[in-house]
Amino acid sequence: LTLVLIGVGVSFGGTLPTTRRLARDAQAADFDPSSASSSIKRLSMFSGISQLIWLIVLICMYAKGL
Repeated sequence: LTLVLIGVGVSFGGTLPTTRRLARDAQAADFDPSSASSSIKRLSMFSGISQLIWLIVLICMYAKGL
């Protein structure tokens, strides 16, 4: 349960604000796609961390059933 809550926290605490910032910046009239690379890298990092946490939770649930 703790890992699930950490995963939800990473999703809402890291991925969601980065996505909102990226969407807000993309709607600007003077948007330069090359300036978004740091936000895209940050989004990729949080997404990868979140996926790793879900994988660990899945493995723990499977191992508990054995």
